[in-house]
Amino acid sequence: MDLALKEAISEYSGVFVTASGNSGYDHDSEDMEKKMYPCDFELSNIICVGASDHDGNLADYSDYGLSSIDVAAPGGTDGNELLGLGKKRIIMSALKGALFPLRS
Repeated sequence: MDLALKEAISEYSGVFVTASGNSGYDHDSEDMEKKMYPCDFELSNIICVGASDHDGNLADYSDYGLSSIDVAAPGGTDGNELLGLGKKRIIMSALKGALFPLRS
């Protein structure tokens, strides 16, 4: 854990958005080996983003956690075409309006 990074984020007056990770780990686990920082810093200004597939479900490779991951955004889909664009493993979270909550 990088305490200098945690302090810098805690002092930041805006919202800090970070990826959850792509290892399929449960961030709610007590296993410290399955934590990913800065996502798992317990700070109120962090939004932790997982990856969703082209159907809006959590991608099979995305890290997860009911109380740890705040939202998912479209990510690569393990070789499946995403949104009919004909390209593989596209990262779309930078597109306007691409961020959306996971479907339940």
